[in-house]
Amino acid sequence: MFYYLYQITNIVNNKIYVGVHKTEDMNDGYMGSGKVIKQAIEKYGIDNFRKNILETFEDSKSMYAREKEIVTNDFIMREDVYNLRRGGFGGFDFINSNPELFLTEKRLNSLMSQQEALKHWKIKYNNDENFRKKTQETLEKATEIRKKNNPNGTWYGKKHKNETRKKMSESHVGKHEGNKNSQFNTMWITNGIENKKISKCDNIPYGWIKGRKIKN
Repeated sequence: MFYYLYQITNIVNNKIYVGVHKTEDMNDGYMGSGKVIKQAIEKYGIDNFRKNILETFEDSKSMYAREKEIVTNDFIMREDVYNLRRGGFGGFDFINSNPELFLTEKRLNSLMSQQEALKHWKIKYNNDENFRKKTQETLEKATEIRKKNNPNGTWYGKKHKNETRKKMSESHVGKHEGNKNSQFNTMWITNGIENKKISKCDNIPYGWIKGRKIKN
């Protein structure tokens, strides 16, 4: 069995794809299994691609370890590469069951519609406790940085242009009238301590009156 690291180059636009392959035949014609590199070969034609074997290895462990060193997050975010996933994992069963390890948010949104991307994230967030914890930690850190850099808020000292304000006003005409208004057919009630909003069709609970207490 042969193990090697290779690079495929598109001689038309100089974009590259780096991957690894194990085979019993070094001349098996393998040209990568990535979705985008396959699409590119179909678009430009196989004659416009060159494959170079960069390194050979004794086993798959060494091969994947080397791929991991080269195909990093920074590498796949480059504009001149076809790779979509980080290197060093191997095996499509593992890839398919752990897509968040290979698709960055930028690449994920470029491959899927916003609705599909959101659905993918929600499923992962709701079913994976570690992923949920990591997401919360990331959001908290981002909030801390934002507050530190903009203590008065990101919009502090800024204002919309007159043209923008006019367009915003025009876009809201009729959207909040009658039953289109989120407050339609509701009312405030209070028990003197707390306030809450109920439907005008509901009976006011005992001990509550219409209106609301203004908190000091």
